[in-house]
Amino acid sequence: MTYLKGYDSMVCVAYIYERLHDALDTNEHSTEDIDYKISRLSSEMANNFYKDTGVKIGAALGWDKPLSKPVSNENGIKVTTTTAQRNTLYRKWKQAKTPGLSFNKFLSQINPEIQGAITIEWCGMILCIETDGHCHS
Repeated sequence: MTYLKGYDSMVCVAYIYERLHDALDTNEHSTEDIDYKISRLSSEMANNFYKDTGVKIGAALGWDKPLSKPVSNENGIKVTTTTAQRNTLYRKWKQAKTPGLSFNKFLSQINPEIQGAITIEWCGMILCIETDGHCHS
């Protein structure tokens, strides 16, 4: 069964169900365990999609397309982000839990890099976020 036209990727529904059931079994796991297990499953599915199709899942879903409204950083430089980058930035902003730092203020700290990637200082390190939302330090 293919859900994205033009991409043939195999997914075992029973396997996914079993992994989600394990992650959501709240009697045995904390919220952090659930987050970790769902994150690992998501990463595994993205890797499998790439192995099956040769295309990153974010690109197949259109997440690597630039958003129409650029963000102005603290230096007045307009930085265009993708939907996937914006989602990753939002997730990192929520994780940091910095008192008094609005999401818009957090966005003003991003810097443009090569080939559409962006960087931002986060929790004492520099994060690089690719156009497909992949984040690394």
